[in-house]
Amino acid sequence: MSESFAPTSYDWPQTETWFTPACRCFEQYGALTDRGVPLLHAEQQDTSCRAWSIVVERVERAAVEQPEVFEPLAGLTDCQRSEVVALPATISRLKRVRVLSLCRSAVSSLPAAIGEMESLEILDIYQSYRLHYLPFELTRCSLLKDSRISTRALFGNYKRIAPFPDLLDRSNSESLRALAPKDCSVCGSPVSEGSGLPRWITRRVGTDFVPLLLVVCSSPCIDALSRAVPDARVHSGGTGSAEWGPRR
Repeated sequence: MSESFAPTSYDWPQTETWFTPACRCFEQYGALTDRGVPLLHAEQQDTSCRAWSIVVERVERAAVEQPEVFEPLAGLTDCQRSEVVALPATISRLKRVRVLSLCRSAVSSLPAAIGEMESLEILDIYQSYRLHYLPFELTRCSLLKDSRISTRALFGNYKRIAPFPDLLDRSNSESLRALAPKDCSVCGSPVSEGSGLPRWITRRVGTDFVPLLLVVCSSPCIDALSRAVPDARVHSGGTGSAEWGPRR
């Protein structure tokens, strides 16, 4: 991509596949007055599969070549796409990537390291229906201006009236251990395993309002975040939390 690149002139890519993975997170809901509370995705990335090796190799190559557009799943078969449920934390090395495209992926979580992609301007996770939230660290990408997200797949979205998973529910403990960043999402202080306070908050990311998962080291950090974003509620999810989700 040339030096004249700008988000307003970017053509959203059309993938070569109709792969549209889904999960059963929202299938448990009955009537609007009797909605269940989903759990966080518990599956872990199989690091022994060939598809994961390809993605890791592509990230390593991109860290050297520093392209402006990065599509880690381009050219993978549908079967291979289904095997990639995460991205490696080494994407933090992609300092010059402006566009990250994960359209039609099976990814269910993004690493906190995405917040270190300091040149990121466009995030394309369209039709990645298993991705129900993003890491709070993404808000550190100060140049992020545009996004393409299937908002009906987000926790709390009014189209599904889906509540957020209860982060205090022991059923989510294992997933949280795998997802939690090693540093506080607010102040950056180290957080030892099991001592962090997981919370949800909904904020604008690119052009969309998105639920974000954060882990903080203390109650004062939660208070500081609430003061910094007074129009957004910091909460732990559970029954009744759908009303705190994205509205646009």
